Amino acid sequence: MACVQQRLRNRGKRQRGTAYVLVLAITTLLVTLGIAATQLAQNQIEQGESEQDVAKARLAAQYTQDYLQKMHSEDETWRDGVLTARWYYFTNLDGVDIWHAYVDQIDADLTDDYSEPFLLYTLARSGNAYRSYIAEYTADVDGNLTLNASTLRQGVFSK
Repeated sequence: MACVQQRLRNRGKRQRGTAYVLVLAITTLLVTLGIAATQLAQNQIEQGESEQDVAKARLAAQYTQDYLQKMHSEDETWRDGVLTARWYYFTNLDGVDIWHAYVDQIDADLTDDYSEPFLLYTLARSGNAYRSYIAEYTADVDGNLTLNASTLRQGVFSK
């Protein structure tokens, strides 16, 4: 009888040990799934922020191109005092840094002949996303700017 009672006690200890191992395995599985879900959520957030930065940079660079084209068409004296191939800081628009530069490819002098075509470089940066536009403009006799669309180039760069 004592032998049977001893076996039952040992059997109970073995069953409790198995239950502990089973609980430990389930806990490990749940912790692993929790860590994986947290990492997945973090990646989704970063991807969303990156896409938002790209969109903000694109819109800011395009806005700057449009704004400068309109401003320069309305005021033909804008070339006075503008240096060619120099980066000008335009603004920080809703967290997006914007620069622009003018390049007179013919003689590197924007002020000598208003009818000469020039390049307008625009660079916008939001977070790690960059957007750059390079557009060539020509002016008519009234000073209105015309975009030569064939030379418009754009690209997105990420760090």
